[in-house]
Amino acid sequence: MRTSRNTLIGSALLLAVVGGLVAAIIVPQFTDTGTPSREDLASDLHTVRRQIALHNFHHPEAPYDEKIRSGPGFWDRLIKGRYLRGTPTNVLQQSTLVVDSPRMGAGWVWRNGHMYGIDEHGRLFDPASTAQ
Repeated sequence: MRTSRNTLIGSALLLAVVGGLVAAIIVPQFTDTGTPSREDLASDLHTVRRQIALHNFHHPEAPYDEKIRSGPGFWDRLIKGRYLRGTPTNVLQQSTLVVDSPRMGAGWVWRNGHMYGIDEHGRLFDPASTAQ
């Protein structure tokens, strides 16, 4: 009887640990830093670029490239194809709008088949570039 009780306690403890690890991995953890940062925008831009690349890998016949126009419908195929859960918002500009050149109030720049962010000053933002 003692062995089965120890086994039961050990199993319950193992399940609790595994459950905690799964919850930590699956459930996104959001931190409220108070003010959006360039690091937040860099992370979002990285995600958007990665999902566009994944879409292009899956759909070489209809890629996001220099022929795709910026504008209100830009995100539609990525959302319908489940590459994005929703329209990404630039945290520094509080905008989802995709334009072809940076300006205040717009969120993203789509130029020559590449995605960029717009920083808090309305300038092109590309953390992968040394010149900004």
